[in-house]
Amino acid sequence: MMKIFYIVLLFLPLWSYAEDDLVFLHSSAAKLVIRYHPQFQSISSFPPHNVFLFETANCSYRPIPEKHLLPVRQLILAVPEQARVVINAEVGHRTFVAANQVSILSESRDSLDAALFHTGEPASETFLFKQPAVLGPSIRIRRQPVRLLWLLPVLYDPLLKGFWVNEEIIVSIEMVSQTADGLCAAPCPSTFLLSQSPAGGDIPLKPGHSPASVHLSGAKWFRMTTQEEGIYRLDYQTLLTAGLKPADLNPDYLHIYYGGGEEQSPRLDSDPPTIGEIPSHFDDRNGNFVFDSEDGLLFYAQSVSGWRYRDGRWRHVMNHYNRTNCFWLCLKEGPRKKMGLRSPSLQGFEKLPSVRVYRDRLFQENERTLVNDSGLEWMWETISQPGSRSISFAVADSATADSAYLSWRIQGLSENHHLIQLSLNDHSLSSYDLGYTLGLTSTVAFSGQILQPINRLGVKLFSQNSTIGFDWFELIYGRWLHAEEQQIFFYSTGYQGWTRFLIRGFSHQSPAIFDITYPDQVTRINWSFADSAQGLVAVVDSLDRARENRYLALTSDRFHSVADLSYVPYDLHTHLKAASQQADYLILAHPSLLGPALEKFVAHRSRCSYWSDQSDPKLMVVTTQEIYDQFSYGLVDPVAIRNFLKWCFEHWRRAPAYVLMIGAPTYDFKDHLSLGKPLLVPAYENGNSVSDDW
Repeated sequence: MMKIFYIVLLFLPLWSYAEDDLVFLHSSAAKLVIRYHPQFQSISSFPPHNVFLFETANCSYRPIPEKHLLPVRQLILAVPEQARVVINAEVGHRTFVAANQVSILSESRDSLDAALFHTGEPASETFLFKQPAVLGPSIRIRRQPVRLLWLLPVLYDPLLKGFWVNEEIIVSIEMVSQTADGLCAAPCPSTFLLSQSPAGGDIPLKPGHSPASVHLSGAKWFRMTTQEEGIYRLDYQTLLTAGLKPADLNPDYLHIYYGGGEEQSPRLDSDPPTIGEIPSHFDDRNGNFVFDSEDGLLFYAQSVSGWRYRDGRWRHVMNHYNRTNCFWLCLKEGPRKKMGLRSPSLQGFEKLPSVRVYRDRLFQENERTLVNDSGLEWMWETISQPGSRSISFAVADSATADSAYLSWRIQGLSENHHLIQLSLNDHSLSSYDLGYTLGLTSTVAFSGQILQPINRLGVKLFSQNSTIGFDWFELIYGRWLHAEEQQIFFYSTGYQGWTRFLIRGFSHQSPAIFDITYPDQVTRINWSFADSAQGLVAVVDSLDRARENRYLALTSDRFHSVADLSYVPYDLHTHLKAASQQADYLILAHPSLLGPALEKFVAHRSRCSYWSDQSDPKLMVVTTQEIYDQFSYGLVDPVAIRNFLKWCFEHWRRAPAYVLMIGAPTYDFKDHLSLGKPLLVPAYENGNSVSDDW
C-alpha cells in the first residue's frame, strides 16, 4: 500500500503561534481531529454600536459584500498529490447576531488592511461562507504540494440577515489513497505539527494530546429502548452497568444513532431504512470536560408513535408493531454530533410583541376492539343499531377566544347506510351519511369557547341494523403557554421573524429549551427570565411562517433516564450483511425460544443421514432480534424479515435452500387485549390476507 507522509502547518501572517485556540484531539497515521475554539475579543457581550465584533486572534480577514470583515483561520496540509483528503466539520456551540447589531469602526478596518486574506481563492465565494470548514485547492509551498484548510469562526446568513458566531468547531481530516481496489486509508509513519513563524522559520511544535482513554479496534454498539417522547439523560452509572469502563467515557466518543422509528414500506423497490447520528449534549455538571459520576449525555427521543413534521405540517403516525422506540449508543473514535446552540442577544427584544398563546395538538387513539381479524385495523369503540357512545378527554389551559379544529375517523362495519351525528359537550358539530363499509375522515371548525377542562365527544348512530367503528380523533386548539409539571411542548404556528414567547410555570427551577422540529437537527436555545418572581420565561427565536417549529421546554428533573441499555455483540453494519455468510438450512426464531429443545432439533437436522444426498449441511440459527437490529434498527417489523431473506439470496456466499420460522404470529401485535401472548415471528398482513411468503 502506498505510504503517505503529511505535515500540518499553521499559517499565521501577523501573529506568533499560540496553542490556546487549537487542540488536537486525535493524531494517527491517516486521521487528524482538531477542536478549534476561536478567541473572540468581544464575544462576551454584543453591544449594538461601535464594536468590531469579529476581531479574532490568530486569524486573517476576508471582506464580504456586506462590507464586514470575517475572520479566517488557515491551516496548510502537506500531502502528496495522489492522496485524497476528506474533511467533516461540526459546530459545537454557536450564537446568532443580527447584522444591525454589528457595526465596524473605520479605524479598526483600516488597521486590518494588511491582514486581508488573499491566499488561495476558493472555487465558490458563496460556499466558503456557508460551511464552518472548507478544503481549498492544491497549491505548492517550497515545491511541496499542500492543501489549504479554512476554519471559519463566523458565517454570514443572508436569509436571517445576520451572523452565526461559531464558538467551537471540530474538524476531522482523513487521508485516503487511490489503489487498485479503490480508496483506502493511507498509513503514515508519524505526524508532525509545524507552524510558520512571521519570520519564515519553521518552529516544531509538540503534537496535540490525543485522548488515550479509548483505543478501539472497531465500533461497539449498545441498544437503548425508550418509552416516551422527551429529553433522555444517559448517565454515568447506566453506562458502567452496561459494561463500559470509566476509561471509555470520553464524551467525544459517545455517539447516539437513530433509525427513524417507523414501519417500513412493503414495496420491494422501496429504499431500505437508514440509521444516522443524532445530536447530543454533554451535561458537564462541574465543567471539567471529563465524564464524571455526576455527568450525563442528553439526547432527544421521539415516541415510536407520535408527531412527525412532513410536507410542511405536523402529522401523527402510528407504529402497529412497537410500543417502545429504539436508539443506539455507538462507542467509537471521532467527534460526536453535538447539539447546536441558538443564543440571540436579548437586548431590545422586550419591544417585540409577546406571544402567550400557541396552537396545540391533541391526538388520541385507543385500540381496544379487533375487527375483521386484522392486526392493523383496531377500533376505539363499536356502535350498533342504533346506539351512542361518549368519549371523555381532558384539555389543559385552552384559550377559548381562538377557533379550534376537530378531526376524526369512522369506519362502516356493516352493509347498510349509517346516519351519524357527532357532538362536543352537547353542541352538535356535524352529521354524516356513511355508506356500507367505507371509511370516513373529516374535520370541522368550531369556537374554542365550547372546550372545557373535561370534554365529552359524542357519537350517535341513528340507522337500524347498522354497525360502525370509531377509530381516533385529533384536536387543534389555542392554548396558553403554561408549563405543566415543569414541562411544555409548543409550536411556532403562523409567526414570522423575530418572536418572543412568554412561558409561565417555571417557578422552582430554570428550564432548558430545545428546538425538536427535526430529530437529526435538535438545537438548544438560550432564554432569559422576563419575570423571575412569577416564573415567566422569555424565549426568542427567528421564525419562518412557512415552517412550523416544535419546541420542548423542561427542567432537568423532567429528563428521562435510559432504563434499558444493553451491549450488542456484533457490528450493526456487517454481521448478517457480510458476504462471507452461508447456510443451507436457515432457522429464524424469537430469542425466547432458544434453548435445549431448539439445540436438539438443530443437532437432528445436522446429521448427514437426514439429507438424501448424505451431504454435510450447514445449519444457521438467527434470532428475530438480530434481524431487527440490522434491517429495521431494533424495531419489530415483518418487512425486516423479508428484506433479510432477500439479502441472503442476493449477497451471501451460499444462500439457504430451506428457511424455517419457529413461532406463531398473532393479530394482537402490541398485546392490546392484555392476554400476554408474545409476538414471536410477525407475519405480513395485506388486506384480508396474511402470509410469511410475500
